[in-house]
Amino acid sequence: MNPNDPKTSRERFRKSRRTDEFYHYATKNKGPLTTYILLALGIILVFINSFLGSLLIGGITGYYFTSEMISSLRNFTSFTSNPDEQVRYVTLAALCLALLIEAPGIVIGAIIGAILHQATTNKPSNLYDRDYRDRY
Repeated sequence: MNPNDPKTSRERFRKSRRTDEFYHYATKNKGPLTTYILLALGIILVFINSFLGSLLIGGITGYYFTSEMISSLRNFTSFTSNPDEQVRYVTLAALCLALLIEAPGIVIGAIIGAILHQATTNKPSNLYDRDYRDRY
């Protein structure tokens, strides 16, 4: 038997413990695995097509950080009323504006991802609901 024989190598690969562990992980964690694959694809796409790669990365980020984005919008008046916190939020607003100018795909993708997350879940989208973040 030749150890370099493709049939033998294929059989060893199928019977290997790592393959079984990966298959078990993949079947039990489809969501995270899909996210990792899409993030890797987005990073590769950034080098090929900057806008599409950043759109993909922004969409995934927006999907996973929807509640934080809604919470920030909901509590916007409290941000501006505290003078100590104003500098932090003005700096954050400047960062968001710079990202929109330099990498619009990230910002647009995050907005699209958040909209898709809200559309595909049963969570309420009321921005004025004070208990929104605590319940979900």
